[in-house]
Amino acid sequence: MYWLSSSDNYDTVSLLINNKLFFYLISENDQKFHEFPPELQVNEKIYDVEIDKFEKCIYAHVKKGIRRKCYSSRNEIDKKYELFVHDSNILAIELDTRTNHLYYHNKHLITLLHTRFFTRMTIYRTDNLIYYVKLDLNTDQLYVSYIKKTTGKIMVLIMTTSGGQIKSFMIEEKVKEMSYFDNSYHIYTESKFMKVDSHGKLKYLKRKLPTTIKLIDYETNDIFFTSSGIKLSSYLFFGNLKKSNYEPTTKSSMSLNDLIFCQQNTDI
Repeated sequence: MYWLSSSDNYDTVSLLINNKLFFYLISENDQKFHEFPPELQVNEKIYDVEIDKFEKCIYAHVKKGIRRKCYSSRNEIDKKYELFVHDSNILAIELDTRTNHLYYHNKHLITLLHTRFFTRMTIYRTDNLIYYVKLDLNTDQLYVSYIKKTTGKIMVLIMTTSGGQIKSFMIEEKVKEMSYFDNSYHIYTESKFMKVDSHGKLKYLKRKLPTTIKLIDYETNDIFFTSSGIKLSSYLFFGNLKKSNYEPTTKSSMSLNDLIFCQQNTDI
């Protein structure tokens, strides 16, 4: 299996298209999309997916919860996907491959699970309605957006990866995608594009994508992923993209705080 041995050495993009898993090697010598082997495809509807190419495991968000399958050996590949987390209320998942932390959320909770030690904790709880959570590895922050239950106002909350609240601000429309670069938070909403600086000052920018194209992941103006294709060095067109993850080759070692978390926390 070509991709099993090569993907560790290149920045990669994993793709979910028509309920099939693909990956793309970001290199000058490879301009092809590779379909994952049949043994690693998920035989049920996938809502979200994260791939840990360092631990060699796939996490698929399905109707019953989160399924996992690892592929470091032939024996693991031959096994079926296991139901790793049984929770039908999950809305989305995020994975930090540097620390083996898997984040998942429903309408009111954000949960952090360590994928090696299976310790978990609730890092955020609210009566408001959470609809968007993104882990940004560049800032080591979580971006959360929710609808206030009492007023219907839409809020954006910036958090640490352990759940500490940094800042919050109100916006007019639901967040579609969000990232941080050039010392500002850049936010795509349903019809607008804006940036918010460290002082909370909001400035509207010219929207570069038509509202008919769904933005899936936004890193910078030069790296983003939409329902019709991905923008890297050039724009690669294809349809029906549902999820895309940018996976660099770098992986930091686990910190002392991560080890303490693994040893001390139990399910809450």
